[in-house]
Amino acid sequence: MNYKIKLIILGFFVLSVFVVNKKSWQGGDFSILSIDGDNVELINISSERGMVNSYKINNMDLWIPNGMGWYPAARLGMIIKNDVNLAKKTTFYNFGFWPKQVSLSGKWNSEKSLWSILGPFGYVRFKILSEDWLWKSDNLKDQNYSEIIPRDLADSKIIANDLKINVVNASGKNGFGNMVADRLEWFGLMILSVQTADIEKGCRLVFDFKSKESETLNNLAEILSCEKNNQTGVVELVLGEDLSEMLKYSQTYVRSF
Repeated sequence: MNYKIKLIILGFFVLSVFVVNKKSWQGGDFSILSIDGDNVELINISSERGMVNSYKINNMDLWIPNGMGWYPAARLGMIIKNDVNLAKKTTFYNFGFWPKQVSLSGKWNSEKSLWSILGPFGYVRFKILSEDWLWKSDNLKDQNYSEIIPRDLADSKIIANDLKINVVNASGKNGFGNMVADRLEWFGLMILSVQTADIEKGCRLVFDFKSKESETLNNLAEILSCEKNNQTGVVELVLGEDLSEMLKYSQTYVRSF
């Protein structure tokens, strides 16, 4: 075989390995939302904790954002179908849990599913690292979410950063700031204050683009569909009316009792 052809084949092989490895789980915390028929489960794989934590959320109602309202968790799969982004929004606005992967076919912890979710190299890493890990499975009921979710399901890196944030409710909707602040706390942030301000249209996240927490805050801005403003000092999240309207917060979240 021609020497140049051998080099091309070798280069292609090395590039393929690099791409597959980059798309595989690298060993940090990895969060999964599993919807398997009527079974809904939140999972955190954490090499930092040395644990796999999984919580079933079948026996409760979930708020489906974007105007859909409250439904039993067992119907989540039927409602979202293949809308992965809606599934992620649902777990975030109910539990402050933003999964990196949504598993919609079969048991998430089967060999086939783990291979697909973590990628080939990630699967091998997981099998090697998790041999001595603790596996914990429980049901998430009406418990103390502010203790359980950050402890077992939030990303360890976010918790370790001890990131503090001010929340400003500029939506004109009563309770919206507190609702989002709770989810951010479960997500792993520390809430300094929740304030009310004059109505603004958009959602703004104000932070230092060069800070060590910028990766987390960029991710948060994407989750909330927020504009990003570069400024040093205390991180501030301003929740405008566009966000509350998009989620249909006042119409579908606040139930009549």
